[in-house]
Parts: sequence; structure tokens; C-alpha cells
Amino acid sequence: TRFVALVHATQDMRLLGLLADLFGAAVVDERYVALIRAVRMRERAAELDRMADAEERRARGIGR
Repeated sequence: TRFVALVHATQDMRLLGLLADLFGAAVVDERYVALIRAVRMRERAAELDRMADAEERRARGIGR
């Protein structure tokens, strides 16, 4: 499309951000993708730990 051609010709990645903003998303440099995934995994693991702790308390009759 013309938009892709514009980004290619200008090499201005901020243009991709304009498009992403329309959908509530962001554009990040590829070198940060793995780090972002790792942080999200750690956050999810912490959430699962909290949920497991709550279930254990529930099983012991604590914190009903």
C-alpha cells in the first residue's frame, strides 16, 4: 500500500506508531520484544503464585 511505501521511503517508524495508536497498540523495536515477553511471563507467574496461595489457604480453611 501507499502507507507501507511511505514508511519504507522515509524509514520513519513513528508512522507505524500512528497506525498502532488507532487500535490501542504500540510499536516497539524488535530488540525489546523478548524482554517484554519475559516480563509479562514473570507477572503471570506471580499472579499464578498468588492464586495458588489463596487456594492452599482455602483448602486449610483459612481466609474463607
